[in-house]
Amino acid sequence: MDQLTSTPPVFTQAPVVPEPPKKSFKWLVVALIVFLLAVTSVFAYKYYQIKQQTTQTQPLPTPTPLVSPQPTVVAETADWKTYTIEEYGVSFRLPPELTDDSIINKNLQPDSQGYILCWSITKKFESRLFQVVFAGGTGCTTGEVDTPFIVGGPSKNWQSAGRMGMFADNFGYSIENGQYKVGQYLLSSDLTKEFVNNYGVKILKVIGKSGDPEEGTIFPVGGTPGQGKLGAIINLSNNPSYSSLTIEMKLSKKLTEPVFDLLLSTFKFIPNEPVKCTQNIDPCDQLSCDYDPAKCNLSCQESSNCPAGYFCNTFDNLCYLQKPD
Repeated sequence: MDQLTSTPPVFTQAPVVPEPPKKSFKWLVVALIVFLLAVTSVFAYKYYQIKQQTTQTQPLPTPTPLVSPQPTVVAETADWKTYTIEEYGVSFRLPPELTDDSIINKNLQPDSQGYILCWSITKKFESRLFQVVFAGGTGCTTGEVDTPFIVGGPSKNWQSAGRMGMFADNFGYSIENGQYKVGQYLLSSDLTKEFVNNYGVKILKVIGKSGDPEEGTIFPVGGTPGQGKLGAIINLSNNPSYSSLTIEMKLSKKLTEPVFDLLLSTFKFIPNEPVKCTQNIDPCDQLSCDYDPAKCNLSCQESSNCPAGYFCNTFDNLCYLQKPD
């Protein structure tokens, strides 16, 4: 009997096809983040450069002129008294608050070299005996006595004999590095305003300021008239004897800043005309007519020792200006 041979079943395995790898967004996200950081860094750096450049190249603020007073202010000053100072070649008007019960003074104060011309208003009830005298003259200021208003300034050849400097001792103002400069002092913009009035006169207005007593100083800030005062400077470009004139006013209930501004609006230049002598005078003490300051304090024994137009005053043996016939 034939033996049956059992054949084992043959299993055929289907080929395994590998699944395609899944796409990963990991590197795409990383690349995007790096790109964004790079762009942000570039913009931040550019902004920093622009800001630094702006800071370094930004010029100092240029003093801003005040708007010139409108012509209507002339009507407000129409009733004010008019005064003239021939030596400066100017005229101006003053309000009754200044001129009522007041005395007009004009004196020449010789110094170690040159002189100070001082035109001032003093209240009649105040005694001039209490005026403080400094080395080198009294100076021209609204100081110890009740002198609420002055116009003054030094001759071009003036040099002080050592007294304390005053606001009116300046030779005018200029602009340096975007700031107004009075004498050797640069003033901050909150203390200065420049404007041109109705008569075409350019004026620098200066707000008075003093030091802080708690810091050990009570003196005026350099280049200003001091606390409680207002000042102004007019440069005189064509004057042979003076570089500038200075105006100074004490503030009070009646003498306010608006009054001062109106007062400044009335300043105007006048034609230069010789001033006639009104009396025989000592040119070193009282300026009443034109004279040569080089002939001040000339000693003499008789009139022949004096220059033409002068005579010898035997009281003090000095040459005086002679009143013309």
